Amino acid sequence: MEDMAPRKMAGGKTPANDLAALLERIEQVEGRGADACGGRAEAVRPGLPRPLDRLERGMLHEWLCGGDDEEDGRPWTAPILVFTHLAAIAARENSSGGRLVWIGRRVWPQPHLLVRPSAPCGHDLLNRSLLIDPPTLDDRLWAIALSLRSPSVAAVIADVSGMGMAHSRRLQLAAESGDAVALFARPWRERRQHTAAARRWRIQPALSPNASPRWEIELVRCKGVQRGGRMDACAKLIVEHDHATHCLRAPADVADRSRPEAGSTIAQRPEPIRQTG
Repeated sequence: MEDMAPRKMAGGKTPANDLAALLERIEQVEGRGADACGGRAEAVRPGLPRPLDRLERGMLHEWLCGGDDEEDGRPWTAPILVFTHLAAIAARENSSGGRLVWIGRRVWPQPHLLVRPSAPCGHDLLNRSLLIDPPTLDDRLWAIALSLRSPSVAAVIADVSGMGMAHSRRLQLAAESGDAVALFARPWRERRQHTAAARRWRIQPALSPNASPRWEIELVRCKGVQRGGRMDACAKLIVEHDHATHCLRAPADVADRSRPEAGSTIAQRPEPIRQTG
């Protein structure tokens, strides 16, 4: 532990850069950093509640869409507005001006969502988007893997319904070789399907007191995060689509719900994140 001890300046003060390095080292030792599961940190946008304010590149983010009312096999709906916001920021943060690849008609956004040059969270995305509609599952998975490996792709948004464990492992390897944010949608009824995704989210519509649609998002699995870790402190959150800016935001009336109450513990909060290997 000697290499973790910060150096002291004259007068007993510790340099700020040493403190930052120490905090980073502690996160690595405790397995809470993005590198703990092979990902590379990708800042999404200030203003979104944790842990949605930071997604990782080089790993799979799987989104389980809908609720128990879709168990009977009725059509499910992907959160297009949420994906469009996250993809826009991934494109903006990509140093090479990467493209956005939308695979599967179920995750295709409407063209007007991709043309918003004045939006503070993005710009004209239509010219940077590639919409693909493979006819079969195998074709979809092939297109996803090819896109994840491409250095010119900033984000891959895909319908992965029907994907098995072996498929997800191959896609994880493809994600690690590229630099894209991988946003995968599948129905809630497939939640028992094993997957290699490092992050697994559940998303479903939430009641809204105004005309802005809302979603309840829950991080249900996060590989490499210990109990009490930073991402474990916010298992559920509410986000809202702002029609004026075409961006996501944390609603003011529920902004404090994502923060644990004083004196609360992990055991007191329902449905904590399930730790995996």
